[in-house]
Amino acid sequence: MPMRHVKFMLLLLSGILLVNVTGLAQQPASLINVPYKVIQHDTLRLDIYPPTVRKSPNVPVVVYIHGGSWISGDKTAVKDGYRQNILTSLTNRGYAVVSIDYRLVSPKTHFPSPVVDCKDAIRWIRKQAGTYLFDSKNIGVWGSSAGGHLAMLLAYSNDNDFAGAPELRTYSSKVSYIVDNFGPVNVNKLFKPGLCHPALWVLKLYSKALYDKRQFILSSFTGTDIDHDKRQTGKLCTLYSPINYVSGKSVPILIFHGDKDEIVPLGQSKELVKALKKEGIEHDLIVYKGGKHGLMEMDQANNNDIIDRSVEFIEQHTKK
Repeated sequence: MPMRHVKFMLLLLSGILLVNVTGLAQQPASLINVPYKVIQHDTLRLDIYPPTVRKSPNVPVVVYIHGGSWISGDKTAVKDGYRQNILTSLTNRGYAVVSIDYRLVSPKTHFPSPVVDCKDAIRWIRKQAGTYLFDSKNIGVWGSSAGGHLAMLLAYSNDNDFAGAPELRTYSSKVSYIVDNFGPVNVNKLFKPGLCHPALWVLKLYSKALYDKRQFILSSFTGTDIDHDKRQTGKLCTLYSPINYVSGKSVPILIFHGDKDEIVPLGQSKELVKALKKEGIEHDLIVYKGGKHGLMEMDQANNNDIIDRSVEFIEQHTKK
């Protein structure tokens, strides 16, 4: 082999080693629409935002789960508002952020499908750790609204609960921590499936749109006829409420909530805090005065506070 070819090969190999070991070279662009699971004819996908600076050969991962009342939304929500700043801060600090899609509930799709998908996304990350240089021992989860509910449900439930794709079942769905943005913890109290007919008529007269949305979400969430089988609807709401999975083994959680949230009342997070205190689980509830659902209409100081606290909490709970 000519000497110039030998020199070229040595330079090429040294460049590869620099990227894989020190991470000082430029990192690859985001990987969009990566398939992680196929269900019948539907493919579920995720987006991978790699670190801009790699501090170790394998990088810690933060998984983002979007909201949308379990009936709408997608993985691009991670780039909305203050979430984009959290995403940027994390990738600048050596984290990979993975934003996932999951099956949305509908008249044909019900729980536990969404939480099964979220758990399978964690399992997929561990299966593909070698391919994407993920640190399988450093995976945390971050969710907003319905995504916060799913983040808590996947983290608090047992590792083998809500098993999904056969090819992923041998991998763990455990995570090290949760960042919860105003997620529901008690679905029974949120939707009150046991309301009697007179109370439902009052709700319907007050706001037919609110009544119709409640009925649609409840029937889609549970797959039951809530007008004729309130008991079964209530049982399923209990089964899929994170509050009922809190135990002494639960992982640390950081909670953000606004005191003017009319979609998911602050009382939901306060109920969670009570359960966490009882079990001695590390937690922190940050309440924003005047904050509405989504926390998108707050001033820059409060937005910066969410960003700083989120990143600080994640860094504190990343194993060194």
